[in-house]
Amino acid sequence: MKAGLALGLALLLTATGRMQADTVVTIRLEACDLSGNAISTVDIGEEFLLRVFVQDLRVPERGVFAAFLDVFYSQSLVSVAGPITAGPNYFLLPGQGDISHPGMLDEIGAMDGFGVPVGELLLLSLRFRADALGTVTFFGDPPDNFPFSDILVYGWNDPVPIEDVEFGSVSITVVPPYNPTPDELLEDLINYVAELDISSGIANALDAKLQNALDALQAANGGQRNDVVNKLCAFMHSVEAQAGKALTQEQAHQLLDAALEIIAMLI
Repeated sequence: MKAGLALGLALLLTATGRMQADTVVTIRLEACDLSGNAISTVDIGEEFLLRVFVQDLRVPERGVFAAFLDVFYSQSLVSVAGPITAGPNYFLLPGQGDISHPGMLDEIGAMDGFGVPVGELLLLSLRFRADALGTVTFFGDPPDNFPFSDILVYGWNDPVPIEDVEFGSVSITVVPPYNPTPDELLEDLINYVAELDISSGIANALDAKLQNALDALQAANGGQRNDVVNKLCAFMHSVEAQAGKALTQEQAHQLLDAALEIIAMLI
């Protein structure tokens, strides 16, 4: 009888979402470029985004109503460069979160008032600047200013226990800026021409002019730089002649801009 009662209670708790695995909410950190693309490296002096995502792991999912955390990082490598921005499904509470202390984001977070969709959602983002070479790790850590920093999910009246929240981390390496040589840019341009969806005759003609320019450049004779420039100018004349014909205007502009960038490095 007792065994049957215990089983019935377990089924009831499971159905109402109150009986879970160890982790109820995940808080994931991600480093991104300013367009929102995940990255693992950033050039020194450049800015990037630290993004915080949340997800309700209950079955069935109901959504994360509010989430807060601390984040620790090396203040010698990166610095805060912008304010906190809430994700599209969340909003910031006035006065909540302190980003003024180098090396720590204190009690940052956001909450929802409209009913979030399920799945992993962007809670907030924050702009950083890469100040020095090296690898910096951002460590998520539990908040401690309760009840103002309670982590809440839909369908529960009580906060999610901190031990049932997974706080993630992410690392990003600050590297020297990439400064391609004229040879590398010319090889990139050759590869770009090869990938264009154009007739083989036009592609071969453009490739031949670029190959001639690359051969002259790789001859390692400083006096031949003018010859390289002349060959690239011949390539540009061919591109202009095909703009709006074999080449779209956009393709032509990209080819011309790339050639001009190489020429600027040679004169």
